[in-house]
Amino acid sequence: MKLRLEDVIDEAVLVSEKSTNVLLVTLLACTLLSLILSETKYLLLSPIIASSYFVVELSWRLYKLHGESGELKGGLFAVAPYITLLTASLSLFGVLTFIAYILSIFGLSAILGLRAIASKREVIVIM
Repeated sequence: MKLRLEDVIDEAVLVSEKSTNVLLVTLLACTLLSLILSETKYLLLSPIIASSYFVVELSWRLYKLHGESGELKGGLFAVAPYITLLTASLSLFGVLTFIAYILSIFGLSAILGLRAIASKREVIVIM
């Protein structure tokens, strides 16, 4: 089974919709946590979690969709959750804050771009 661009876009649009929901829920939770603890560093967690969810879920869906034929190897897909978890935890301590910002900007721009693509075309995906 060949990897087609339409399949990738369909999966990415579905994941971006779920990532938007994750972003809203984590934004509310992180805002409440930062208000209770009087620490602003917890506000950085919301975009990191949403971006990480987007990258990991999209990787996992593409691996499930096309990995059974043996064309894709699962090496990078297994490492992605650990990298994002390490980046999020180290950004809380102030070590990798710059990398966390880059991860957040990349993930959120991908989510917003795919939401714009979804609004311009009709997506029919059977789950």
